[in-house]
Amino acid sequence: MSDFIEQIASLIKKYAPQYGICVYSPIIAQAVLESASGTSNKVTNGRNNYFGLKWRNNRCAISNEYFEEWTAEQKSDGTYSNIVSKFCKFNSLEDCVIGYFQWTNISNYANLKGITDPEQYLENIKADKYATSINYVENLMNVIKKYNLTQYDDQKGDNKMVINVHAGHNPDGKIACGAISIIKESTEARAVKNEVIRQLQKLGHTVNDCTVDNGTSQSDVLKKIVAKCNAHAADLDISIHFNAGANDKSGNGKSTGTEVYVYSANSKAKEYADRVCAAIASIGFKSRGTKISQSLYVLKNTNAPAMLVECCFVDDADDVKLYDYQSMASAIVKGITGQTVSTEAPAEEEQPAAPVVKSLYRVQVGAYSIAANATAMQEKLKKAGFDAILVKS
Repeated sequence: MSDFIEQIASLIKKYAPQYGICVYSPIIAQAVLESASGTSNKVTNGRNNYFGLKWRNNRCAISNEYFEEWTAEQKSDGTYSNIVSKFCKFNSLEDCVIGYFQWTNISNYANLKGITDPEQYLENIKADKYATSINYVENLMNVIKKYNLTQYDDQKGDNKMVINVHAGHNPDGKIACGAISIIKESTEARAVKNEVIRQLQKLGHTVNDCTVDNGTSQSDVLKKIVAKCNAHAADLDISIHFNAGANDKSGNGKSTGTEVYVYSANSKAKEYADRVCAAIASIGFKSRGTKISQSLYVLKNTNAPAMLVECCFVDDADDVKLYDYQSMASAIVKGITGQTVSTEAPAEEEQPAAPVVKSLYRVQVGAYSIAANATAMQEKLKKAGFDAILVKS
């Protein structure tokens, strides 16, 4: 049993963040209950359906086959009716876990995203008509308690995240290198990106640098960035950009400001975007707010929730005057984590003082090759009141 739970838990942990799901224990409990710990008819004979997922056209892309089986459906009055239903067929346990998240990644189940309380997750999925059992939530909570499944909700350790970060363009001097004016977008985006990564890592988060330096066109850069991002199971993707279009190179005393884009208002990245925008505004930039865009390639195609940060305007003298890469990165990190990291270089360690060596002063009266002469001088010195030592070398 423990092996089954460990296996299913590792796969749920791997894929859940890509769909905005934050709690694992109720999903593990569903697999335990629905599959009789991996022994039910829905699992055996190559069916691999560990969650009792019913067949729905286009709901579960990874499953293109189904099987039929009798199932008991409970009515609101507590009575049961037996019916034949179609169930998804999967090639493996891993495909089934992916299928579960695809199956629940529709508008009916949007209220599962961002939930951190196991019982609330189960209450929501029950209300969404996932199961007909009146005691579904109670039964699953009993499974969670029996096997101490909440231990898997802490696997990241103190809410540590896996985060993809990238600068949004090719390097300066190459095609598709971004906006160039008072400052250069590509140069500054990389400076901010590097500092964001440094600070997030210092806070204990796992960070993947998904920046691309070898794109052959803007579309090629974007495709390669998305491929790098999707190679990791991450909680969040962050794309660093700088804006243009203010045409205020002389400065008018006003910041044109910052804005952050997300794919939809329901994206898990939305809450981070709001906080990042507010944090950047707190250091002096005008907040242009969080904006929704379903046309930006990165937001549309990354598996993990994504946000695109337009730090400030490269052609606004007022923005450029306010800007430095460290404070910009610190604001982004604070918006994501609520924490700040020192940007100061560590002070040089004070060198310990050299040990004080006591000086010794020696006075030699003479050196003699004949022992009798040395002894005679020693006696002479003693008679004169001096301590005299005879040393043979």
